[in-house]
Amino acid sequence: MTILETTAMILDDRRLVLQLPDNVSPGNHRLRIEIDPVTEPASIDLAGKGIDERQAADLRHRLGTFAEDWDRPEAGVYDERSTR
Repeated sequence: MTILETTAMILDDRRLVLQLPDNVSPGNHRLRIEIDPVTEPASIDLAGKGIDERQAADLRHRLGTFAEDWDRPEAGVYDERSTR
């Protein structure tokens, strides 16, 4: 057994996109997948929205108390809601 570590993307339709290293030969393989979410900060132009660095730091601090609840799988329902 060879252990490989790579990143993958789960698409909205629940398909998995996985780029394997070049040393993996074509053919049948058994895969064991461990899902470990990668959190990358979204890129938002805060200055363009009138928020300076001090205000952003304050918001980050205050909203940090919600992070654990917001990152729970059940909170995904809010991502699926249409914007108004």
